[in-house]
Amino acid sequence: MTDESVFDHATEVWSRLFDHRPFMRGEIKSFIHHFELKHAGGQAPELGTPLRQVREISDGLVDGCRDLLAQTLPTLLEDADLVQSQCQTVLRDAGASDLAKDRTAELQIVREQDWGQFLTEIEQLRAQVDQEFARKEHDLHEHYRRAERKLN
Repeated sequence: MTDESVFDHATEVWSRLFDHRPFMRGEIKSFIHHFELKHAGGQAPELGTPLRQVREISDGLVDGCRDLLAQTLPTLLEDADLVQSQCQTVLRDAGASDLAKDRTAELQIVREQDWGQFLTEIEQLRAQVDQEFARKEHDLHEHYRRAERKLN
């Protein structure tokens, strides 16, 4: 096999595997043919339907929306007034929350004092346990020292 025949053979294999241009050309031609048959000889689909829908929206829906807004807007204004009065009530009651904050601070001080007393009591109990342990340890040393003297 010569170099030219190897190159020609490799080019033919490559074009069969990776060159899709002839296939794509055929698919595009088929698509165009079917599209033209379906849409009466290549004419664009009818554009009258969307225009008719826009006209209906303009004539019917916009006026209906305006009427609905005219009916509901007064109730929206009433709701806004109600919300404003509730906000003022909350702001007025904010002074009462300052009293609650003061009471919370007082209770915090009491809790801290109780905690300090608890820690003091725990420290005293621990000291008593340590003293008792030291006393028992001393008693045991004495007992074993006496036992050792008796043995000697």
